[in-house]
Amino acid sequence: MSATMIGMSTGAVSVIGRCIGGTVLTGPSGPGGGSGEIAPARVGAVLRLDLIVLRHRGPLLLLSLPFALFIAMDVLAGRLQAIVMMSVALGLCAQYAQGAVEAAHRMGRLHGALPLRRSELVGARWVEELALVFLSCLVCVPVAALTGDWGGLMAGLVVICLSVSLGLPLFLCLAPERALWVWGLCLGTGAGALYGGTPLLAGPVAEVLREPAPAVLASLTCPALLGSSLAVTLRWYGRQDH
Repeated sequence: MSATMIGMSTGAVSVIGRCIGGTVLTGPSGPGGGSGEIAPARVGAVLRLDLIVLRHRGPLLLLSLPFALFIAMDVLAGRLQAIVMMSVALGLCAQYAQGAVEAAHRMGRLHGALPLRRSELVGARWVEELALVFLSCLVCVPVAALTGDWGGLMAGLVVICLSVSLGLPLFLCLAPERALWVWGLCLGTGAGALYGGTPLLAGPVAEVLREPAPAVLASLTCPALLGSSLAVTLRWYGRQDH
């Protein structure tokens, strides 16, 4: 293990140790690391650890710089498209980078040595998933207001939620390269059905989702995807042998 990762590991033990009252255990809490109540303090400690890991992948943050260009493109085109693609790409990069770092440095062993239940680790990653969706909304909603493309906003949010919902279990439970392949296949199928199937059945997706009933259905799809992602990840990750 590199000196950088040794420092990160030591810091992680210290952070989580302080969050549970200064007592650092030598294994996961509870049988299998998944039983008992989720401790918010330990979830917060995992979030801090993940921020430390992503901070060492600093160049990824440069991907946010073209946002202004993509916003301008969508405003000029009068529709929400490029900014949705950029939001999906940024979310994917964050999730892939997290998985790649953990796989390269075998951080699963670190997680197993910390006083941390698997459900708490999954809970922290789900909070990060919600943060990605929230940040995407902060960008997409103003652009939709400028373009008037509210149907495109609903379609874009469904795709963004599908993307991060797929990424949570895949990048936590599979090798990064395999997870990326499965993510691309599933997202391509879902987005293709939305943008390709809807016009065949009812008309352009942006026009269809302007109507009240389809818009409500799309708005309910997003929390359903996020909730299903959490349930699947808790079950899948909890059964893995680390």
